[in-house]
Amino acid sequence: MGYKASIRDKLIGIFVLIKVVPLVILAWFAWNEISSLSVSLETRVNEMAGTSARTTKQVAGIATSSSIRALDIRSREAIERLTTDTAKNIAMFLQGRDVDIRTAGMLKPDKNVYRAFLNAHRRNIILPGPWVLNEKKDAWEPRYQALDNNRPVSARNKDNELDFHYRAPGEKGIIKSIPMYLEMTYVDVSGRELIKVTTSDLMSGELKDISKKDQTFCKAETYFKELKNLKPGRIYVSNVIGAYVKTRMIGPYTKKRADKMGIDFAPEQSGYAGKENPVGRKFQGLVRWAMPVVVNGEIKGYVTLALDHTHIMEFTDHIVPTKERYSAISDASSGNYAFMWDNKGRNISHPRDYFIVGYDADTGEPAVPWLGKDYYEKFKMSDLGISKFLRSLPEYKNQALSKPFSKELVKKGLVGLDCRYLNFAPQCDGWNNLTQFGGSGSFVIHWSGLKKLTTAASIPYFTGQYGKSPRGFGFVTIGANVDEFHKPADVTAKIIKKAEDQYIQTIENQNKENKDVIVKSLRDTATRLTIYTVVMVILVILIAVLMASALTGKITTMIKGISRFQRGEMGYRLDIQSSDEMGVLGQTFNSMADSIQLAILELEQSKSTVEDSNVSLKAMLSKIIDSMPSIIIGVDTKVRVTLWNEEARKMTGKSFEKVEGKDLFEAFPLLKKKNSIVFPAIEQGQIKKEERLETIINEERTFYDVTAYPLINGKIDGAVLRVDNITTRVYMEEMMIQTEKMQSIGGLAAGMAHEINSPLAGIIQSAQVIQNRTRIDMAKNLKAAGEAGIDLEKLNLYFEKRNIFAMIESILDAGKRAADIVANMLTFSRKSDSSFSMQRIENILDQTIEIIEKDYDIKKYVDFKKIEVVRKYSPNLTEVFCDAGKIQQVFFNILKNGAHAMMENSKTREPVFRLTTIQEEKFIKIMIEDNGPGMDDNTKNRIFEPFYTTKSVGVGTGLGLYISYFIVVENHKGAINVESFPGKGTKFIIKLPLNRVG
Repeated sequence: MGYKASIRDKLIGIFVLIKVVPLVILAWFAWNEISSLSVSLETRVNEMAGTSARTTKQVAGIATSSSIRALDIRSREAIERLTTDTAKNIAMFLQGRDVDIRTAGMLKPDKNVYRAFLNAHRRNIILPGPWVLNEKKDAWEPRYQALDNNRPVSARNKDNELDFHYRAPGEKGIIKSIPMYLEMTYVDVSGRELIKVTTSDLMSGELKDISKKDQTFCKAETYFKELKNLKPGRIYVSNVIGAYVKTRMIGPYTKKRADKMGIDFAPEQSGYAGKENPVGRKFQGLVRWAMPVVVNGEIKGYVTLALDHTHIMEFTDHIVPTKERYSAISDASSGNYAFMWDNKGRNISHPRDYFIVGYDADTGEPAVPWLGKDYYEKFKMSDLGISKFLRSLPEYKNQALSKPFSKELVKKGLVGLDCRYLNFAPQCDGWNNLTQFGGSGSFVIHWSGLKKLTTAASIPYFTGQYGKSPRGFGFVTIGANVDEFHKPADVTAKIIKKAEDQYIQTIENQNKENKDVIVKSLRDTATRLTIYTVVMVILVILIAVLMASALTGKITTMIKGISRFQRGEMGYRLDIQSSDEMGVLGQTFNSMADSIQLAILELEQSKSTVEDSNVSLKAMLSKIIDSMPSIIIGVDTKVRVTLWNEEARKMTGKSFEKVEGKDLFEAFPLLKKKNSIVFPAIEQGQIKKEERLETIINEERTFYDVTAYPLINGKIDGAVLRVDNITTRVYMEEMMIQTEKMQSIGGLAAGMAHEINSPLAGIIQSAQVIQNRTRIDMAKNLKAAGEAGIDLEKLNLYFEKRNIFAMIESILDAGKRAADIVANMLTFSRKSDSSFSMQRIENILDQTIEIIEKDYDIKKYVDFKKIEVVRKYSPNLTEVFCDAGKIQQVFFNILKNGAHAMMENSKTREPVFRLTTIQEEKFIKIMIEDNGPGMDDNTKNRIFEPFYTTKSVGVGTGLGLYISYFIVVENHKGAINVESFPGKGTKFIIKLPLNRVG
């Protein structure tokens, strides 16, 4: 018989079946729960890392795009304001011409009166000086390189070192005074010119019949028809009239490009284009003003003034809308420049003169403007002239960048810009749209491969025909490369992008480490769990039901603990009461829980790192505010300081820590609490501005503008103050006012001299006639005396006894002296005219002495007649080719300054001037020496600087010797030096070249 299991065996078998199988199932359940927990934890770690990375990228993107957008808006506002300010300045200038024509209408129609009127109306323009091709023949450059003013300037005071920024003086160009008007005419009611005075070879001096178009400027003016319809007091203003200048190429006109295009290199025959062609032909045009001349309520004729178009172009030719700000010569190739259009949309000012619309001077018809390819083909097929053809075209129709322009017109050099028909330039329609109601604005357009901001502003001048359009005289436009404004933001974006990449890489590394820890923990747990289960099965087999029951209770306790941990009680740990397999399993679980909790803690630390990045961004914003050139101060509603940038610290010497929470007016004494704009800005929630606050800093007058911006966030939280130093601008305004005063005085002196000359000539002539009529050796005198019954010899005896002849001689002598004074006044009043001629230097010196002895302004401070003048002129001096008026101005300034200086010690020594002239091989040397108090080295080194003066406020501008230096060195290519020692007087040494200047 076979083996039969005993009850013991069955009990053992049943125990094994009942206890071991559940034990295995329990081990599988624990493993499954731990695996599920690890997968869930890994998923959550990945999600947190991804969310953190996306948040970081989003913050970086928002910071970068916001920075670029803020710069775009700020730049747009600045350029829009520059455009509107330019348009307003042009309008004010044109309104001034209305005043001139009304003044001219009240003048007596007389050639001399008209000439005096034109002489009194002059205006400065800026010229760039001569330019030549470089050695490579691929670009133009100045013939005479300007002095390098870009000397390094660093902070002398350690407290000023932070963000210390210096800007070198800008390019000045050559300032030249030219007449404002090309001609002034008086026309009778039939159209015949009765009086004409011109100031330019551009205008014919011949009297013409303006009722005939072919006898007008460029054969293009039709203004007489308009004059006949003018009522008394009304003004006529023409469009810009001038001959069109062609071009042989668009862009830089260089030898290299000419050779490549297969054309002759003749830039002087092509239109002027600033730096692209500085030697080209300039557009020369005019704008004509006219109004009736009324006598006793009846129109007797018409007076006209032809404004030189150059003065209009000066408003836009030198504007640069980037950090360069200003240029003496325009550069169209950069894309950063200003230009101007008339009320019909025709270009009247551009850095490239060939883009200005004009007329054919031979026919008087408009020159063919630049047209699209389709329009020009239609024109060639029509039998119409260009004027009638353009009138047949729709204006601003479907303009688009995709439309081609006429290359044939480019080859012919006909590229005048008429916005109405530039169907390949959609920005024209944009400008027309912005200015249709007389307003202004801007937009961005892709042009020539660049993203350009372009602005437009109407010119509010509404006299005559320009009153029919809301845009007035026309509009000003400015173009600027948008990428120029993004450079600071691009740098910031790169820094943020680098920080973002580093942060994301750190998160990825930490995430990988966390995954590795979880996988290792899971693998170790599985190994240990398997071992523990096998051991427990063996023990179960060896131990009886009691041990199995105990084992079951412990497993139940462990499952509950795992469930609590899974529900989020991360601090929960199993209570280990034994060191057997179950105790080891509990320790393993606790170790795994510690690892998971540590991983979660590291994720929280990563979150803290993101918050630290936000703090860094705030610090960067603080640095941006500190780098601003203006003083920025923030205050709360009680005017206590909450923000204080670096410029505020430099100005006051107080750090933010010292002024935080303090009263604004205590921290920043420049602002006066009484009538301050801060309070109304906070109370009313409106921007307030206070201009030209004056104070004394380091013994110098300083001016500020203060603007208060309310902080509104649902409610008013305070205000931000911006304080701008405008001292330089104020000084420039004062200088311009002083210059205008001097010009007015010069014009008045010239007018007085002319008015005095006429009666003075009558006095001298009458005195000479009296002498002749009393002579006894003239037959006619004897005959007339005999007919009157008078003995002429006795009459002569009577005249001698009564000293009548001596009185006549005294009249003649006084008259001649007065005539000399008038002549000197005329010479000095014309010193702004640039007229070179051969002159004797000793004569100019003597004339200057005569003028300065009679100068009223000097007499207020110095009696020049008390100064001894010692002359030591070399005999037979060669005449010098110079501008007598300007050289006289140099002598005048030096003598005037010397006289002021000698009066300071006139009580200790008699004042003496020593004037010496010496002829050298290539120069005439003039020395003017005084015996005044002299100068120290610091004063001597600075006397030729603009605005530098040692006189008290109101006595001098500090410009006299600066202008003198410019006249001698720049205008005459000479030299001027000074020798001086304290207590030993001063000597000015001037050298003028014998060869002709220019």
